[in-house]
Formats: sequence, structure tokens, C-alpha cells
Amino acid sequence: MSEIFRDAVGGTPRDTEKTRLLGDRGVTILRASTVPADSLRLSVVVPNYNTGAFVGEAIRSILEQTMPDLEVIVVDDGSTDESVAKILALQDRRLTCVRQPNRGLAGARNTGIILARAPLIGFCDGDDLWYPAKAERQLAVMQQDAKIGLTFSYSEYWTEAGEPTGQLLVSRCSTPGARDLVHRNHVGNGSTPILRRECFEKAGAFDEGLFGGEDLEMWVRVAALTGLRIQLVPEVLTAYRIRSNSMSVTFDRFVESYSLAVDRFRRYVPGFTARDAARSQAEFLRIASRKAFSLGEVKASRGLFAAAVRQSPALVFSDVRAFAMLLLHVASIPLPQAVQQSLYRLGIRLIRSLQGLLVLSVHDASSHLVAESVSAATAKGGRS
Repeated sequence: MSEIFRDAVGGTPRDTEKTRLLGDRGVTILRASTVPADSLRLSVVVPNYNTGAFVGEAIRSILEQTMPDLEVIVVDDGSTDESVAKILALQDRRLTCVRQPNRGLAGARNTGIILARAPLIGFCDGDDLWYPAKAERQLAVMQQDAKIGLTFSYSEYWTEAGEPTGQLLVSRCSTPGARDLVHRNHVGNGSTPILRRECFEKAGAFDEGLFGGEDLEMWVRVAALTGLRIQLVPEVLTAYRIRSNSMSVTFDRFVESYSLAVDRFRRYVPGFTARDAARSQAEFLRIASRKAFSLGEVKASRGLFAAAVRQSPALVFSDVRAFAMLLLHVASIPLPQAVQQSLYRLGIRLIRSLQGLLVLSVHDASSHLVAESVSAATAKGGRS
């Protein structure tokens, strides 16, 4: 990133520098928040690209947080639908809305970071949601320990129609480091983390050369380069919407982009090996296989899963989800697609039943770790 960009992220640029940078990015400010910067604890960036059916609900979920000292910065990334009109119809003095030519998800987030005025910065994609206490819960943990640079939570999957599925995205790692993250994205998705501005000052912003894996690459960079800790807040605080847009057209691009992200890891993750790279690629392919199957693209899913196993054969023995996916593919080979989908839904119900036990055990362990962290920080007089 350019030095001007780093200055802008640092929060202390001259106004002319920030204005020039936004101009270079083609940003047009449609509405600016009128809340004084010194009253803000949190800036939440909402990237929007043709999410007109969902973005209003996403924004309202942030504005209705139990911790109200925040601003919402919506970055429209060249939408061609009715998104902007729906955004501007919302009346709240904490809302900023800007437009820019399409730069991709990373580019939209980076523009939001430049505009953010609070010391903490969170993200919520235009089709996801924050549950009401998310900001309050995660900021409370960060306030108690200045060495926590990023907090994240559990997420719940929602259908495209906006109904909770009951299926959760949880992490079994409470304080993932860089090597933990290259093996599995414990943070989960781009709508769950809240970061200190310091993370971007030290590690830079999202890599706009990536169009897949850009979230994970950012979290790994934070863990590897900032000296700050990543901390799970073990509660379901984020809703992640599963949409039916097809992966078949874009998948090759995502796989290629994730390979580039893995190349980035080699530069700054201590001790990163070829085996680490294979495990990271395999995990990404496993997730892509699951998504493809859930969208009915069984043939693509099977190919992706085979590629994952080629990268890391041990995956099917070390990850129960991979083993379940293997059984599902074997069972569905001679069956019609409708039956394949029924098997998938049955598998999801079984995983959900087991997941309840997992969440309880993870919650107990994570809560203990968080409590220890808060207690230690309080004893040291930690401040945010």
C-alpha cells in the first residue's frame, strides 16, 4: 500500500491527503455522518454490491446495536441495482454512504477504512447481519486488554430468505495465531471481526489483488505482523446469509486468488512450509466443495473435494467435516440429484445435532480463557 494510504488508515492524515486519496479511488460521498468523531467508539464498514434486497436490513442491524456510539459507512462498489436508493432512504445521522467504481470486496472495505473515524473498525457484508449485542460484547473484551487487536464471534447461517438455519459456524481455537489461521480460517467470515485501527497501521489494509481468500489473508497478516492477539468471543453474534448465486462461473478465479493468498503467507508467516501451504489449500477446497454441493452443483463439488484430498490426504482423517463430505459423495454417486440433496440436508441435521454439544464445550473453554484474559488485563490496568 502507498504511504498516503497508510497515513489515511493511521487516522492522522491531513484532510487534503485523504481527499486526494478518495479522489484517486473515484469515491463520491452521497451522505456523510454528522456525528462528531470524538463521540465514536466504533466504525462499521458495510461493502455493498448489488445487495439491494438485503443491505437495508444489514444496516439497521448495526444501527440498532445496544452499544450506540458508532457510525456506519456503506461503500457502494458500483452497484447496478436499487441498493443506493434503499440506503439513502434510511434516516440516521450516524450513516455515511459513498459510491466508487467497482474495485471488489477488498477495495470497498479499504475505502471504508480510509473514511472510518473511530479507534475500532468492524465489518458487515451487505447481505449479513449483526445481532444486537455484538458490538457491546466484543468491545467489552477489547476494552479490558489493549493487546487484543481483533475479536471475532460465532456465526449462525441464515437462508437467503432471512431465516436462521440453526447451523452454526464455530471455532475450537480461542486465540488463533498465524499458523493456526493458515490451516483453518477460525475467524470464519468477513462480517464477524472487529479490529483496532492499529492493526491496519501495522499490517496494511486488505489486498486488492485478491478476489478470494482476502479475508483470511488479512487476519493472518494481523496475527503475524502486529504483535496483537486475536480473541474469540464465544457467543453467536453474527448472521451469515447463504445465497444461491452460482459458484460455477467464478470458482476458477477464486481458486487462483486463494493460491495467491497462500503465496503471501510464505512472505511473513514464520516457518511456513510446503506442507502448511497444502493444508491451507485443502481447507479452502473443502469449504468450496461444501458450498457447491449445497447449491446443487454436485459434479463441481466432487471435483473440488477430490482436489482437496490431493492437496492433503490426511484431511479426511483429521477433520470430521471432511470425512462426512467423503461419505456423502460416495453415497450419492448412483443417486438422482434430488436424493443427493436430501442426503445433504440429512447430513446437515446430523452435524447440527453434534454441533450443539461442540458449542457447549467450546463455549465453556473459551469463556474460561476470556475470563482469564480479562482478569489479567484488569490487574495490569489495561486500557483500550
